Amino acid sequence: MAKTCLYSVTPDKHFVIGRHPEHDQVSIACGFSGHGFKFVPVVGQILADLALDGSTEHPIGLFDPMRLTCSSPCSLGDPRPSAAD
Repeated sequence: MAKTCLYSVTPDKHFVIGRHPEHDQVSIACGFSGHGFKFVPVVGQILADLALDGSTEHPIGLFDPMRLTCSSPCSLGDPRPSAAD
């Protein structure tokens, strides 16, 4: 019997962790591609920091949700920022 397994992955293969760019009261953590369970303790701590303090001491710049935005419309096949970003 065959089974299908689906998981999410970002175009650059890095997690998305940070505050929502338009709604400061919302924090985001996604794109863990099936191996996020290994990072649950620190991701939980980061989300708690963001919820309680609005920031975290952990270096989460690499995971900034805004890195996946485009300055011009993105094609569905290439949702990465343009070179001008």
